[in-house]
Amino acid sequence: MVTAGRGLCAACGGLVAGALLLTILSCEDDAATCPACRSARISGMVLIPGGPVRSAILISSSGSGADALGLLAFTDSTGRYEVSVPPGEYSIEARVGSRRSATVYYGSARPVWSRRDADTVRVAHEDVRADFILGALSVAIAVPGARESTEYDACLCELQDSGVEKQASQGGITAVDEILTVGWPAVPPGAYLVSIEPSAGQTIYPPGTRAWSEAETIRVASGEVTETAATFAPPAILVGEVRGSWQHMHSRDRPRVFVFNNDSLQVARVRLDGDTEYELPLFLPETIRLMVSIDYMKRWIGGDTFAEATRFEPVSGEILDVGTHVESGILCYFSGPDYELDHHALCTVHDGEGDSIFRRWTGGSNPFLISNLSPGTYYLRVENDMWDQRWVPQWFDRADSLSNATPIEVPDGGAVVEIQVQFTRGGKIQGRVVMASGEPYGGAAVRISRREDVSDTYRWTWTSALTGEFSAEILADGEYIVGVIAEYYSTYWYPGTWAWQLAEVVSIEDAETVTGIDWTVPESSSRPDAR
Repeated sequence: MVTAGRGLCAACGGLVAGALLLTILSCEDDAATCPACRSARISGMVLIPGGPVRSAILISSSGSGADALGLLAFTDSTGRYEVSVPPGEYSIEARVGSRRSATVYYGSARPVWSRRDADTVRVAHEDVRADFILGALSVAIAVPGARESTEYDACLCELQDSGVEKQASQGGITAVDEILTVGWPAVPPGAYLVSIEPSAGQTIYPPGTRAWSEAETIRVASGEVTETAATFAPPAILVGEVRGSWQHMHSRDRPRVFVFNNDSLQVARVRLDGDTEYELPLFLPETIRLMVSIDYMKRWIGGDTFAEATRFEPVSGEILDVGTHVESGILCYFSGPDYELDHHALCTVHDGEGDSIFRRWTGGSNPFLISNLSPGTYYLRVENDMWDQRWVPQWFDRADSLSNATPIEVPDGGAVVEIQVQFTRGGKIQGRVVMASGEPYGGAAVRISRREDVSDTYRWTWTSALTGEFSAEILADGEYIVGVIAEYYSTYWYPGTWAWQLAEVVSIEDAETVTGIDWTVPESSSRPDAR
């Protein structure tokens, strides 16, 4: 902490403005009657190697609400700035330069990247000086065999006791004559690492390691340009192709290819755009396996699991063809009552064994493409939020169970199978629940369960507070039992039993409306297990 003078003047509190002030405040009018209220100046310089730089200086008080103060100033052509402030405690932030600007904070020993590491400046009625003297860093990395079309990201990481923290980055860097050149013109003094990302998920530290603890440490000094160089081993270049249903005009996503090593660690990934082919540099060759993901449907290349996937052994400097991944898809067209008003459907795909392999909301897409399927037999379940849906959930084609669902046969060769999913409005169960006294059992929860799976509540509804009547809508054809939640959260089943095994089955056929489901809830003491 930097201190100038002693004591604070409470009389100046009323002069402090809220929010951000673009003008300089002072207490000159009160100086004669209140010497301690005289404004003081915070001044300093912003310098980088090579000279001053145009910067924005933001000075913020430690107060809040009406006591908060924010002052904005700019350095002049010599790099100097000056701001008059009332007594108080302030943090000082410098936004250095206009293009690729760095944001740094004042520290009494050196500028820092983070506000949490900054020092507070205490101002009484004497001037305070706060300079920002920064260094610069330039890194040249030789990459034998690098292709000029490949773009890299670079990150400046500050070395700290607990590890490394990313502080600044650059993207879209390409190699010129097999040299990657990256630099930061305004860097607080300190110890750093530089990381290079030739693809998303692949991070390499010079001299050529994935572990930051093995990376070369670079020390940047105040007012100096630190230059360093490194050489990477020639990368292995993975080339491949993804063809199939994703090229269809309705595809919402593009394929992503993930690379995993033998420890199941993701070491690289690439996203395809319009082209089906991809190239992926791998700077640390090791045994790898590849996964293709399209709209969160994932498939391993060469097998159904990680253990069964094809193992590739890339060698530094070689071009390795990992082959063509061909995937097929199902294109779903939705229609039916009220679907246009309630068109967010949840699609679940099951394989030929009945196991769920994909679960995804359509997001309003109609038709909706399910991509990245291998040839085989599949089953489709379509449902919606049970509270708001206007149509009956179904297994394709309008089946009530997987065993009754129509199978969907997906061929190979990247084919797109088109299906029509027709929704129906469903049936209703209506009735009334009263208490033993004859009064309506109002505001009670009524549960509708399928006879074959009582543990799962298919639909909830509530009785009318005035009449005790209820109506459960949008029910698929089938057999149900109906119960009302009585005291102690127990269910009293229609037509009058605590045991679900004795409940009467209510059947719906052809989306009909079943009425007259009326019963009486007895006194709670009549329960067999009542205490």
